[in-house]
Amino acid sequence: MEGIYEDAETTMTPEEIERVMRILKKYGIKSVKLTGGEPMLRSDIVEIVKRLHNIGFEEISMTTNGTRFSQLAKRLRDAGLNRVNISLHSINAQKFCWIIGAKTTDGEKRLQYTIEAIKAAFDAGIDVVKLNVVVMKGVNEDEIEDMIKFVKNLGYDNCILQLIELVHEGGASNSEFFQKYYYDLGPVEDALKKRAIK
Repeated sequence: MEGIYEDAETTMTPEEIERVMRILKKYGIKSVKLTGGEPMLRSDIVEIVKRLHNIGFEEISMTTNGTRFSQLAKRLRDAGLNRVNISLHSINAQKFCWIIGAKTTDGEKRLQYTIEAIKAAFDAGIDVVKLNVVVMKGVNEDEIEDMIKFVKNLGYDNCILQLIELVHEGGASNSEFFQKYYYDLGPVEDALKKRAIK
């Protein structure tokens, strides 16, 4: 399930994050990506982005499922967030909820909440917005064309659809799960390249 909560005792403070990142900056690190769990569950996420920006990183990005993003997108952009990856594994409400581990009865609401987060990212002026889609055999591989149309219909030049293969780790580390849902994106990439050349 996306957005796993961690015990506060194991979570770094903004000051600790800043201290570590200042050291890494001295060693040539130029960009930072905030991931999780779910970084937007942190009440101090805007402060963290601001601290990273003040260090002088060229790029600050985040991967999120969209939690609270609609409410904080402008503040995050003003704090220094340049790029965001938002998980949108399906535009079918029931499939979307199954993939993220939420109740399917909340499907329409959860999907709409994520779409609002995507639009908020554009409205806030974030430079690049990527939509992450983990493609799973028998679940959402039949939606690739629909996802391409969805991105096109959003009407933003800075929107990127990122199709991702299931990897054999984390929740998918179970061999049976991986075997059942792994979908090879090689042929899809080849077909899309041919279309792009035309």
